[in-house]
Amino acid sequence: MPLVCCVEDADFTLVQTQGTASRATQWGEPQNTTFADINGPAPTTLTLTTKEPFDTLQDSPFWVGQKIAISGTQAGAAPALAAEQRVITGIEWVKGGANDKKIVLTLNASLPALAAAADGYTDITCDGVNYVSASFNINNAEVVLKSLANPMPQDGISWTHFSTEEYTTAQQLNFRHLFQLEPDS
Repeated sequence: MPLVCCVEDADFTLVQTQGTASRATQWGEPQNTTFADINGPAPTTLTLTTKEPFDTLQDSPFWVGQKIAISGTQAGAAPALAAEQRVITGIEWVKGGANDKKIVLTLNASLPALAAAADGYTDITCDGVNYVSASFNINNAEVVLKSLANPMPQDGISWTHFSTEEYTTAQQLNFRHLFQLEPDS
């Protein structure tokens, strides 16, 4: 019969999860956050494709839920693209084709519309946007202890042993981590 210990409705607050978030200091090489040009006419642009290929998706400095500021040089009569803030809602690592090994970011809102073929954006880059604070609520957490079917006989159980485990992570919309109990606990 399992023994269960639960924690419910705990509130936490995260502060400054991204630091300064500049391309040069936190995201490695600046070419990791430069994107392919966008040409008009394009009434809606919800994706950005990196200029440089990535060996794996794990090499990407991006994550779903990350807030970024997008800037670029305008061509033709394109509206300004200066620090347009968007949230990443999807990430795809392309395998094969013209965009082989490039990363396509899906954004929560379209970039400014491009009306004519001469309109566009070049030299597109992005930087992270700092969160001043973000709070979240853990609705349920539990530790399940299972009794063994054939335990080894003992005269009694008596010990004093304390162990803690901590885990730190960047901001994520979904979080899951398996904590391990030590074998002699």
